[in-house]
Amino acid sequence: MLKKKSIKVPNGKLLTVLYDVQDNKIRFIQVTGDFFMYPEEGIYTIERRLQGICMDRTQIRTVLQEVFLNEHIYLYGLTIDSIIDALFL
Repeated sequence: MLKKKSIKVPNGKLLTVLYDVQDNKIRFIQVTGDFFMYPEEGIYTIERRLQGICMDRTQIRTVLQEVFLNEHIYLYGLTIDSIIDALFL
C-alpha cells in the first residue's frame, strides 16, 4: 500500500515522499518537493538506489551518503536527514 508523507523542512521547503514498503524493504519510492538538486536527474538515481533497502535509518543514511558522494549530487533546501525523517513520520 502506497504511503504519502509531506514535511516542511526548517528553511521552509516542502518535501513529499510517496513510497511502498513490503517485508520491511522499500519497494517503491518517489521523492518530490520544492527543493533543488544538482544534477536534477540525480533524484532518479536516489530513488533507484533506495529500492530494496530495509526500512532502517542507518542503512538508508549510508546508501544516501554513498549516492550523494559517488554521483556528485547536491541538495539545496533540504538534507539527507530530511528525506529519512519523511520516511519515518
